[in-house]
Amino acid sequence: MTTEYVFPYSGNAVISNALTGLGGSDYVPDYVGWSVGAFTATRDLQYLPNEEVAARTQGILTLEDNPNPDDTLVCTATLTANGNKTIYGAGWFTSADYLFGVASFSGIPIEDTQEMVFVWKLQGK
Repeated sequence: MTTEYVFPYSGNAVISNALTGLGGSDYVPDYVGWSVGAFTATRDLQYLPNEEVAARTQGILTLEDNPNPDDTLVCTATLTANGNKTIYGAGWFTSADYLFGVASFSGIPIEDTQEMVFVWKLQGK
């Protein structure tokens, strides 16, 4: 499976607002959604192409020590299919719809009521 992951330019606003505290809770990246149509992840995306908006869900944020204390932000979310489909990508969003991260891949078939778990990680280096 070919996977492309990018940190889109819209993610810069998330970082800037989070660091300054000016954006409030609108800039916390804790939502995950999936795409049901093929696309290529690029930095200039401002939305997730072919997103099935009804599938977007809030994830759980945690911090990992990898290798330093709290140096990795982790968002884990479980999405459930409402019918048979193929998933071609995923997006990591804020509650205000800012696209924080985006990944595209060759397609994963999923059946009605099956779950798919997405784990997004952002590590400072």
